[in-house]
Amino acid sequence: MSVISPDHYKGRIEAIEAILEAVKDLPGDEAFIAGNVLKYVWRYNKKGGLDDLLKAENYLNRLKKVYEKRNGTEIKDIEPVK
Repeated sequence: MSVISPDHYKGRIEAIEAILEAVKDLPGDEAFIAGNVLKYVWRYNKKGGLDDLLKAENYLNRLKKVYEKRNGTEIKDIEPVK
């Protein structure tokens, strides 16, 4: 494992490249927050487990608030999966 390229980000696709591509057209704050959502979802099964999923959820909730504020809309919650 390397600090520059840790095992939990390795695979056929480099996590950083996928994240950068996914957020490239977003405004700065949205890009940062969305990038963190992707990062934690990407690595949850190799590193942080439930903690990483909870972090992703936290960032996703932040992203929803930024989106709502920027677009003057309110996102309706959906029924949780049982």
